[in-house]
Amino acid sequence: MATYDPKKLYVFLSELGILSKEVLDQAYIEAVQEKKTFDDVLLEREMVVDENIGKAVAEVLHVPFVTLSKLAIPDDVLRLIPEVIARKEYVIAYGKDTYNLQIALYNPENTALIRAWSIIKISSFQRHKVW
Repeated sequence: MATYDPKKLYVFLSELGILSKEVLDQAYIEAVQEKKTFDDVLLEREMVVDENIGKAVAEVLHVPFVTLSKLAIPDDVLRLIPEVIARKEYVIAYGKDTYNLQIALYNPENTALIRAWSIIKISSFQRHKVW
């Protein structure tokens, strides 16, 4: 998952009112004591589902969120980023139009975007959208 301040995620979830402050406090303390990420503890304890924690972290990081499992990705788009890079860096191209390529990253703060962009520049895309 992307690097983020777990306190911001705590505040965001607290403001949504999905989980009580007590439950969030317990999960936060467990994360610190067990040296786990806050989102991992929330998932392990089944307090939230994976997609919802992804949306919350994306909100905290101020990046868009996309559910790739709900998309039909054309093969020509999928192959725009070589498989070896896609697997290593957790980056995938999932959509395109004449000028834009849509890229999803497991960690939107990862330098994989820079590496992927150097490959993408070879093609005719002028801009990219990270999700």
